[in-house]
Amino acid sequence: MNKLFQTMTTSPDKSSGKSSGKSSGVLDTQLISHKGPANFNTDDQIKSLDSDKVFIRNLHLTMNIGVTDEEASNKQAVLVNITLHVTSNADWESDDIAHVISYADIKDGIEKIAAQKRYHLLETFCEYICDMCLTYKGCKGVTIRAEKPDIFTQTDAVGVEISRFCDK
Repeated sequence: MNKLFQTMTTSPDKSSGKSSGKSSGVLDTQLISHKGPANFNTDDQIKSLDSDKVFIRNLHLTMNIGVTDEEASNKQAVLVNITLHVTSNADWESDDIAHVISYADIKDGIEKIAAQKRYHLLETFCEYICDMCLTYKGCKGVTIRAEKPDIFTQTDAVGVEISRFCDK
């Protein structure tokens, strides 16, 4: 997994070519991977990394989900955590909700998907949520964690986490 590091570079002493140890104030953005640093030389390369996140933490649902007859006969508690990776709002100064993905819309969509039918698998439920989220303009990717807190007495929860990203 790559990690973005932004560091302040030190400016070289022009007479000796050695670093003066003083910060030049120039932002050096590097992508660090297992293969080493990769420098970005263009504004477009740096802008392609711009990303905001919209998230919902611990959305409590009661829904029909499960494989066994016992699970199928009773609604179960499910907790949903979701993070959408979205394009940065270029018109942020307008302070207008029309320029962003609304977490209220995402919450309402998840609740509708949960009520739509009985699901056998959390994975299937999560895929439907991913499909919905990726239809929003500006959504570049989504990570969903769905948990069942009441399955085993020895655990806080069991569940799945999936991530999907746009090809666009």
